[in-house]
Amino acid sequence: MDPTIDLTERYDVYTSNMPAGVGYHSLFHYGQLAQMDTDGFQRYDYGSKEANKAKYSLDTPPSYDLSLIKFPIAVFSGS
Repeated sequence: MDPTIDLTERYDVYTSNMPAGVGYHSLFHYGQLAQMDTDGFQRYDYGSKEANKAKYSLDTPPSYDLSLIKFPIAVFSGS
């Protein structure tokens, strides 16, 4: 947050609605995606080979097939 460009008087309003409509599972998955060492986007990692195998029949979560998305997407990142 930069008070020279952000409207600091509105922080209480902004944060009162965040994370709006997002569950812990979704936020945790977002964190996993941000820390991935591989290319691409993988499904949620349940934390063990056994749990992943029970969910996906694989030791590791499968990647999403991004070629199935038929509309433009942009991903932005900043520091």
